[in-house]
Amino acid sequence: MRCHLLMTCLLVASCSGGPEDQARDSGSTLTADGGAIPDASDSDASAEDAAATDAQPVDSGGMDAGVPALPTECTGACRDLSLVIDLSGTQDSFQRAYYGLTSPAQSSSGLWELHLEATSGGADGCPTEASPSPDWTLVLAGVTLPLGLDPVMQGLSVSFLDFSGRFLSGTPITRSTTRSVQALAANLCTECVGMSAPAHPEGLVSLNLQATFAEGSIAGQVFATHCDSLDLP
Repeated sequence: MRCHLLMTCLLVASCSGGPEDQARDSGSTLTADGGAIPDASDSDASAEDAAATDAQPVDSGGMDAGVPALPTECTGACRDLSLVIDLSGTQDSFQRAYYGLTSPAQSSSGLWELHLEATSGGADGCPTEASPSPDWTLVLAGVTLPLGLDPVMQGLSVSFLDFSGRFLSGTPITRSTTRSVQALAANLCTECVGMSAPAHPEGLVSLNLQATFAEGSIAGQVFATHCDSLDLP
């Protein structure tokens, strides 16, 4: 199931409240191409340009003929995980990121949605009920499919959970006040959701994320691989 940690489930549920935040399990082939979310710094723009260059366009159609196809292949800078936390005057990063898919029957939008978690600390590999708690986790939810070329700013939920107490004092969760996502590449399989694991081991998504919080911001590129445990059929 998606919420492998009881504390994570309760905190995310209290933050977003949608049915897709209550549990999880696997992915229709979609694509994701890139540009980068405009940023004030030239260095960030250069890094995003490099990522977009490494994500070579592939015409794989997608779920909607009206949505331009994005690359399914992702190499080089496209696979960077350079998401930077800058909250309460403290900066750090993430070690890994995984994604799952939420079915229309479970999502708040009634469409297929992307659910992504980036963590630091804890254990490598797909989260399970037996996984140790990470030090901190970013949860991105509500990204409707198919992914396209344009930035997504509506319907998103971005939450940050600090189990270490390093960034947040008091309540160990904060939710973004503004957020934007732009896909660079994706190989997603909605038809695989619910199949025996590993249902789609080649699954991937690369995107740029910008989120602001009362305590600061989290921004940068995220590359995530597929976990059946994060799917919600």
